[in-house]
Amino acid sequence: MTEANFHISFSKVEKALSFFNLLKMKGVKRLINDGVSDDFKHASLGNKYYYAYKIGLENNDFDFLLKDESFFQFQFEKIDDLLEIRYAFFQNPFEYLSYEEFLLHEIDLDTNKESLETVGNLFEQEYSQFLNERELTSSYSTLRYDSDFKNYKPILHSVSHIHIGHLSNIRIPMDKVLSPLRFVLFTIKHVYYNNWKDKLDKNRCDLMKMLSDCKSGETLLHEDFWTEDEKIELHLK
Repeated sequence: MTEANFHISFSKVEKALSFFNLLKMKGVKRLINDGVSDDFKHASLGNKYYYAYKIGLENNDFDFLLKDESFFQFQFEKIDDLLEIRYAFFQNPFEYLSYEEFLLHEIDLDTNKESLETVGNLFEQEYSQFLNERELTSSYSTLRYDSDFKNYKPILHSVSHIHIGHLSNIRIPMDKVLSPLRFVLFTIKHVYYNNWKDKLDKNRCDLMKMLSDCKSGETLLHEDFWTEDEKIELHLK
């Protein structure tokens, strides 16, 4: 993948997240230029995923923040003519409700004879307290994609691979360098199933066009970095 193709694909991520009704905001940083904070780098090497997530959120170490306060990161470093790529998705590990959902779950509107519209911001203090006291959920995911040429070892550490889980040794090999948009769509399908299903049911043509478009700019690995032995192993194509 060229640097230009990376930027073209990255520019389509915001529209894709909005299409699935997931986007809350773009980050105040552009991680390709600004990088992540030193605090986040240190925290991400630790054993406690939720701590790394909180540091990333507090330090704005993201390119895109989702409505449930999960976030995406996109970075690369150019070494000679190769891109050493890192994409990451950090799912919010804490119980999350939007303000509207909090009102529906926690407040008896019938008893109060109020509607969501008339309640307005009256319960913001209670909502803020809920966010501060929320507990870890029973299930959350973190996904990362790397193209890592410098640490390539056939059958052990593939150049192109997807990580599943925090600090795990799960590396699913791939035969190509993945685009930012492809990583986002992969994440949405497997983490935000209901959003994906809704668009598949109601906007199938637009979804299929996006899936076709996400392949643009991706490049197959050269045989120097994708051997015949590796093709025997289970991998993503």
